[in-house]
Amino acid sequence: MVALVHPDTHPAADEVRDPASVLAAGYLGALMERHGVPARQQAASLAQITGISISQARRKLRGAVWLFGEVLAVAQHFGETLDQAFP
Repeated sequence: MVALVHPDTHPAADEVRDPASVLAAGYLGALMERHGVPARQQAASLAQITGISISQARRKLRGAVWLFGEVLAVAQHFGETLDQAFP
């Protein structure tokens, strides 16, 4: 017998969304917008700042897991503290 699995019950590893990471993506996206980076350019900017690929940056902006160093690098790049980036 073949078991059917609904696609939403087992997301791909690169699409796992952690609630804290979704929150971080929202705050860091807002940070970039405050500093003049339009939404369409954010993945490229994030990739350049953190040294990750653009596809990884896109996944992070959609809620994939962030590393603390990546969050800190983005905040520092735009001259903000973590308290300012995450009000």
